[in-house]
Amino acid sequence: MSERGIATPVIVAVLLVIVVAAGIGYFLIARQPGPGGSQGGGPDGGTDEHGEEDNYPEPGEGPITFTCLPLNENDYNEIYPLGSLSPPGHTFPTDHVYFKLTTPWTYPPPYQVKAPADGIITEIYYSQYDWPEGSGHFGKYDDYSITITHTSTFKTKFGHLLELENWVLEQAGTLELGWNPIETPVPVSVGDVVGRLAGAGGVQGDLDMWAIDEKATLNFIHPEKYGTAAHAVCPLDYFEDNLKATLYQKVSRTAEPRGGKIDFDQPGKLVGNWFLENITDPLGEWEKHLVFVYDRDDPTQIRISWGGMLPITVGVYEVEGNSPDPAEVSAENGIIVYRLRGTTNWEGETATILAQVVGNERIKVEAFEGHPSNPTFTSNAKYYTR
Repeated sequence: MSERGIATPVIVAVLLVIVVAAGIGYFLIARQPGPGGSQGGGPDGGTDEHGEEDNYPEPGEGPITFTCLPLNENDYNEIYPLGSLSPPGHTFPTDHVYFKLTTPWTYPPPYQVKAPADGIITEIYYSQYDWPEGSGHFGKYDDYSITITHTSTFKTKFGHLLELENWVLEQAGTLELGWNPIETPVPVSVGDVVGRLAGAGGVQGDLDMWAIDEKATLNFIHPEKYGTAAHAVCPLDYFEDNLKATLYQKVSRTAEPRGGKIDFDQPGKLVGNWFLENITDPLGEWEKHLVFVYDRDDPTQIRISWGGMLPITVGVYEVEGNSPDPAEVSAENGIIVYRLRGTTNWEGETATILAQVVGNERIKVEAFEGHPSNPTFTSNAKYYTR
């Protein structure tokens, strides 16, 4: 037999040994013991409290069904669906829902955040912020976001946890400020408490929850600019029916889809999300965002919002007369004048926006304080693109 003939089976045998060893290694890591139970623990290392085998998620695709609420039912009094506006950080409609805490001013943080289904913790985002004046605390507080991967294409994420459970921190390893991909899988079972939130000073008044379905792509004209937001779906819709009904009792929006909407873009129309022309970081440069969309709870009402770059107060504004509908504005309509008044958090603010669709993916915009008569474009006009 030639040297080449001998080498081939040897290489195959070596590869098989590597694959088997890797599989055993992953199994041992994934089954490492944790505190167990839904009162604050992780997986219990092979069997649950009833002596049955744990069922960690198989490496499949597609969404799953949530069978556990992320908070106790009395912990929150309202849920905001997708589509909140809160510039500058959330100039675009939000890709996550908010569980508004019943008493966010309490400390130590009493609200336990639970895994809605089996999965593996794959990312933790770690931030620190200054305690606000009057909170009774000094220095900085921790803020965590945690991503749980359920299948190869479906994830959930929780934001603004003040604490992570000790078993999560121990298995995740040392965390740096910013994104921390978790190299060693940290399995979680449905109902496991992964962290806690709320804090003196109301620093964390709500639990943010995302659901990301990579098999679903929203109708943004350029979804590649949006990262995971291009695949954001309403997490409320993935709970089993009885839990879903309970959750939607605390959602004020009655229009369909009740879970909210964030993708309004239409080619050649004014409606939807806009980026200041020549933006270099589409997601990070919030001040360069501009939207012509609709109210989160009452989508019959037009909302215009911007993160900055215009010589008027950043905010969310309603349109006098609620017309014209930006979904009906195209290049044929020429220059549109919107007279604006601030919504709840910006009451007393007034502004005027001139907008003109000048291309399939380009608009010309200029803003003025107050309500000047006969406004016209000047050299201060800016261009926005999709």
